[in-house]
Amino acid sequence: MTETTETKVPALLKVASILLIIGGVLDILIGLLVAFLGAAVIYAGVETGDAVLAWMGTLIIALSLIYGVLKLVAGILGVSGKKLRVCLILAIVILALCLIDLIMGAVQGMYTWYSIVSLILPAFYLVGILMAEKERKGRQLQ
Repeated sequence: MTETTETKVPALLKVASILLIIGGVLDILIGLLVAFLGAAVIYAGVETGDAVLAWMGTLIIALSLIYGVLKLVAGILGVSGKKLRVCLILAIVILALCLIDLIMGAVQGMYTWYSIVSLILPAFYLVGILMAEKERKGRQLQ
């Protein structure tokens, strides 16, 4: 499928993309802040021999940064309305990460309102991508 630059980006996709950009930047900043503050916790885990503490701290920091970058890239591509296939893949990955987070929170008894809310934005983003795809196919038929 060829993608043209004249595709009109649905408002839902633009709004969701802008919110993803904001969320991605915040996730990256929080990840970096936790990396600096969490370095002491990771170091303490290494020093005390508590490898689980050290690995969990490192994993949380890495996942926060990866998640932030995914959201930032998805948002930037979504605003432009180009590379909708890549946007679709990113939306599915982000939704999968949100679902994993939701399940892990429920298993650990740390289920919060944010767990459900975190699914809404990627779902809107996905619907916006599907709307843009539908519009693009409609234009190609004309």
